[in-house]
Amino acid sequence: MSTDLPDILGSSLPDYLDPTSTRFPILEQSPPNLCADRVDYFLRDLIALKIGFSTHQDRITFVHQFLSHLIIYQNQMCLTSLSIGLEACRLYMKLNLSHYISPKDCACYYLTTLLLKRAMSLGCITELDLDTLGDDEIWKRITNESKIDLELKSILDLIMNSSLQFRWIPSSSNQVVVDADLDFNPKKKDDDSHISEHELIQSGWKILKKDIKLKMRYIDPFIVMNPTTSTPTPTTNNDYDYYQNSNGNHDSSTNENNENGCTVKRVSELDQEFRNELNIYLQKGLIKYSLWYK
Repeated sequence: MSTDLPDILGSSLPDYLDPTSTRFPILEQSPPNLCADRVDYFLRDLIALKIGFSTHQDRITFVHQFLSHLIIYQNQMCLTSLSIGLEACRLYMKLNLSHYISPKDCACYYLTTLLLKRAMSLGCITELDLDTLGDDEIWKRITNESKIDLELKSILDLIMNSSLQFRWIPSSSNQVVVDADLDFNPKKKDDDSHISEHELIQSGWKILKKDIKLKMRYIDPFIVMNPTTSTPTPTTNNDYDYYQNSNGNHDSSTNENNENGCTVKRVSELDQEFRNELNIYLQKGLIKYSLWYK
């Protein structure tokens, strides 16, 4: 980790700032495990972005239920309710689809990257400015420079145009055949994921970025029933290779029923329907999409 924190804090970097430290195992974990960071932004964004449920109070109720079933078990964040675990898994996928990898959000990330690169190439801001100046000053400099640079102005205009529409369309270069539809809305009647580029252009759409692989974020926490402290520690598994390598038919690395009668299994191991949903969801991360706008 490249940081000037040791110079600021002294020669001894506190354990909680040291990425090699093993003293705080619940702070960060590889997916699909729960960890403090993942739980923090999941529950916070669930409320702020109004994900799932019909009312704000229903979301608050779920958060309280989730936290009441959250335990630290053998240095691992786990849940003690399968129903809460299932709800959390599905809400997490919905949050990813509707915000983290939504076409509008990804377009914003991409256009902001182009904007900053162009501004830095023109010299109106520097890399040091990004660390030392506030957002308002950075924005002011870019806005002023856009008055004399047409390329910068064109990017800025796209960012500021709230009437623009964005959409994902599977790239023509894909070799993998999967269900590419990213709209998980059961009310949707038509799948437009197979529309041709020619049809899009004829309808006024323009391509912003080609061949993007989307990050299909997910959680698949361990469910602990009759938790004790003597059960073996659940192992971690990296991303969706965990599912690809086993075609979804994986076994828990823990004892299902040990001498204390304790059961430790992932949500996907306890619910076949969810395991099927998760496999379909993760397959979408194997193909490339192009980002279009009009």
